Amino acid sequence: AHADQAIACAEAGKHILIEKPMASSVEDCDRILEACDKHSVHSTIAFSQRTRVCNRAAKELLDSGKLGKIHHIRTCQTVPGGMPNLPKWQMEKENLGTLFGHAIHNFDAVRWLTGGEIATVYAKCRSTDPAVTTEGTADVLMTVDTGATAYLLCSFQLPKPGFPRSGYAFQAICENGLLDIDAYGEARASIGGGEWETIAEQEPIDWQGKGALDPVRLESYSLHINDFISSILEGRPPAITGWDGRQAVAAALAAYISNESGEEVRLS
Repeated sequence: AHADQAIACAEAGKHILIEKPMASSVEDCDRILEACDKHSVHSTIAFSQRTRVCNRAAKELLDSGKLGKIHHIRTCQTVPGGMPNLPKWQMEKENLGTLFGHAIHNFDAVRWLTGGEIATVYAKCRSTDPAVTTEGTADVLMTVDTGATAYLLCSFQLPKPGFPRSGYAFQAICENGLLDIDAYGEARASIGGGEWETIAEQEPIDWQGKGALDPVRLESYSLHINDFISSILEGRPPAITGWDGRQAVAAALAAYISNESGEEVRLS
């Protein structure tokens, strides 16, 4: 439901920061991008995981070339007993589900880390609770046009306490090493067959005390907003673009199509 508001902002000459997912259809994403291009305004999507310290460290190491090309990524987003904590509208099938509303971050990570576009998607979505009509758990297999493959698990229905290092995490098999990233804990790397070494650590977020407004949690948002403002002042594209949002939406929706058809979906 972001398209009409975003287009109105573009027509008013306002730059636009859009919460993820960018829109609920690829067509609406394209409408937003066309309006931004027509009115010469910038757009960015709130992919806050990109600016978390452990994920940034992983991307910087990949960009350095020390690990070489990514061959495979395994990524997950799990929230033990998480379905009851979601707003009721998000558990209604017509509003899509956790794969779209939350694992959109993981789809974005596959593109961001590999530097490629997701080419094919095969998915199985389900709920272990008959009262929940949208998916609570999803498995997704992807190929990337770089030659990499990826696997995504998103589940809000596993029992507590859940698995360690799996709130938002990914592991990557590369030409010359390995990555093991827990966005809310520690980022580790092995380069050239060497021992694991810590490359970054996330300061703990005070969920029980300060909650969602803990400055530690909000750091990633401020970094993103600062980059967006700088991109406007400097006349350059933001680090996270509207196109990034569009491509993540396309991949996530392809997963739903695959689940319904039982077939792999190729993205155009």
